[in-house]
Amino acid sequence: MLLTAALGLLLISLTLPWLTINLFGQRSYSAFDNMQMLTDSQKEEEGNAGSGSFDNNKPQNDLVIADLTTIYPNSSSAFILSILILYPISIAVMVGAIVFSAFGRKGGSERKLVLSSRIGLVAGILAIITAVLWIYSIQSFKDQFSRDADLSGGIIGEEWKGNANVIIDRLIMIGVGQYLIIASGVIAIFSHFIGNTYHKYENHQYHTTASEG
Repeated sequence: MLLTAALGLLLISLTLPWLTINLFGQRSYSAFDNMQMLTDSQKEEEGNAGSGSFDNNKPQNDLVIADLTTIYPNSSSAFILSILILYPISIAVMVGAIVFSAFGRKGGSERKLVLSSRIGLVAGILAIITAVLWIYSIQSFKDQFSRDADLSGGIIGEEWKGNANVIIDRLIMIGVGQYLIIASGVIAIFSHFIGNTYHKYENHQYHTTASEG
């Protein structure tokens, strides 16, 4: 039950905003949006490299997203690792844990139930790492962007020099999606420890009954 709830939060987070950008209008990007943009961007780069040309008719990514994924290597690597690799893997592993749990309960296999609990633990840890990497990627980008803006004279004129971090915090905001992922990871980890406690209690009861008999 807890693993199912954890998976539900992971899937819900797919469509919720992970990033909100207030530049020339407010735009929110979900995990699905980010996956699509990164995939399209990669395909476009490969196509341009192969053809040696650039199609100006193709819609371009948001300038902030483009900078986030190309200019700063640390932010870009964490961004891509989080959204394209760890996030899908955490969903797949969570599904695997639920499947093993279902087969274990149906066949009365304690071994499969224990394995399900451990797989759920891995899924929970991966989910939390996904969210932490995402938050790091955005915060790292904001810090580096603010530093570069201050060095070049501020974002909006000299009067804003030294306050670039305040402006960037208003322009780029982390959404709610990754917080659901953290909650999902915590639930999965909590489920593992509950399962372990239950199995230890069951084993203790079995050995106590056997010794009394």
